[in-house]
Amino acid sequence: MAAAVLAYLTLACDVSLWHPWYAYGDERLLVCRLEDLREGARFLWRFGRGDLSLALLWGWVRLAGPGMARLHVPDLVLAALEWAALTLLARRWLGREASWFALLALTLCAQTLVRERSLLAFQALPAEAALLGLSAAWVRGRPGAVLWGLAAGCAFLDYDGSLIAVPGMMLAAAAFEPGFRARVGSAFAAMAAVAAVLAVRQRGDWASYAAVRLGTAGSAATDPGLSGRLAFARELLTGGPNLPYFGVTGWPAWAPWAWPGLAAGLWMARRGPARSLALWAVGGTATVLAVHSAYGLPVHRMAAVVPALALLSGAGFAGLRRRLGPAAAPVLGALLVLGALSEGWAWCRHQWAFGPELYDRCQALGLLRRAHQRELSDPATRVVVQLDGMFDEDARLTLGVRPWPAGAPWTRVLAVVPAGYLGGLDPRGPAPEVYWAEKGLEPAVAVVVAGAEARRLALVEDTIAPLLGREEGPAAAAFARFEAWLDVPVPRDPWTRTAALEGDLQEGLQSRGVGPRQMARLAAARGLVSDAPWMALARAVYAAEPKVGVGLAGQALRMDPRDGEALLVEAACLRALGDPRAAEVQGDWVRLREAGKAWRHTL
Repeated sequence: MAAAVLAYLTLACDVSLWHPWYAYGDERLLVCRLEDLREGARFLWRFGRGDLSLALLWGWVRLAGPGMARLHVPDLVLAALEWAALTLLARRWLGREASWFALLALTLCAQTLVRERSLLAFQALPAEAALLGLSAAWVRGRPGAVLWGLAAGCAFLDYDGSLIAVPGMMLAAAAFEPGFRARVGSAFAAMAAVAAVLAVRQRGDWASYAAVRLGTAGSAATDPGLSGRLAFARELLTGGPNLPYFGVTGWPAWAPWAWPGLAAGLWMARRGPARSLALWAVGGTATVLAVHSAYGLPVHRMAAVVPALALLSGAGFAGLRRRLGPAAAPVLGALLVLGALSEGWAWCRHQWAFGPELYDRCQALGLLRRAHQRELSDPATRVVVQLDGMFDEDARLTLGVRPWPAGAPWTRVLAVVPAGYLGGLDPRGPAPEVYWAEKGLEPAVAVVVAGAEARRLALVEDTIAPLLGREEGPAAAAFARFEAWLDVPVPRDPWTRTAALEGDLQEGLQSRGVGPRQMARLAAARGLVSDAPWMALARAVYAAEPKVGVGLAGQALRMDPRDGEALLVEAACLRALGDPRAAEVQGDWVRLREAGKAWRHTL
């Protein structure tokens, strides 16, 4: 119990004191969706898109405000619910001793600590499954079974790993709970009814969803094949590369110290109701490996089988203790101490190595907010953040600003400008006040201007924001905007030529709406002042066609030699081609990062 409390306190300190921010990447896009909701967008309630978790976060932000130190409070609540529910479930199904071992296997795990701090929907999946398992004990009649099935079906509105976790928990509950087993047909029918409603509502989206998951869509068309999936299976045990906000890079998916308990639990599950847990764990892991992953080891998807792994580990350790007798105490005690130290080291190493990369954007926006408190609180100062091809709603949420009302007066502008656009500022105007900060992998500057330059920056945002749309905009609309931009013969302003082009070009590639004709028109375009289009192309093709990726990254670097992401893509392509220049390019990226750290010190 003390070890679990210590793990929870570590998690709480991480999300409130050490890293109270959201990660660059998918978490940033989720924060963009959150800000869209705060600005009046409607909930879409779709399968597998995290809408339940988003609704919880949206309600909390409306209640407590969008401060970064408070953003992870729902994560902490869900983590406490998950750990408590799983402990109670293990005690009911497997016994008191097994419940404590299950809790230890779950909490003394570096992957668990990284998952629990995530704002993404996979964080909530084990809690949802454990709560469903607990509630199955109270199902007696048909109405209760129907309610259980409806609740289980609603879990499909969150992470799509619920397709593994919810049926797995239903199977286990039917095996362990006689009352639920008698009514499992009604529960399944209710769950299937919810799934059918979602399928009908999203019937136009299933083809693209299946293409992404099977690895046949646009930039995701880099299916690893059988050899890649076998490598993933090995990396579940040894660790492998993955996106650092999904899990601990280079570390096993389940804590190595808990492997003896898991192995014993699987052996003991040959007979009795525990077979359902073994089927859930093994079948779910095989499904996770079978589904396409474009970004390395899909360790985050293991959240779909975490309850089964924890329960089996708890049952196995309890069985081992009984079998070893008096000798069990020192052996298991040493194993727990070594496990806690190794998992703590893996987690600290991960946060230390990837913290700057993950949280730079959010951290820099927070620093910028403190540095410009006067301007941000001045009702006559307009804050402009929509100056590039990215969805920047997260900047508005972090800075605590809203879109400027149409026609409202202002006297000056505080603009967060990508460093690549700094040369587009009017050199004849007053010298801008410049603050260097990180923006993802690239630097950005904050400028406070008035007069004609302020009107120009405000006009750029007024032009780009409606073109870019919201983060959840449809692909067809994005492709139409891309075509419309290519039809403009001469841009009125250098920024408008690439306004929002990055996001729409990427969407067009993924939906296969952008082809050679559009690429030829883009290559012949004049007035491009950003490397965003070339980076969108490079990201889309570099994994499958490294030779093409080198050329596209090189084109981006010719336009912006300080584009850190272009250097990373070029290095990855050169490594794939066996070119020794990869180390030199990687070194250029490291030097650029160090320079970025020096820039941040002036903020």
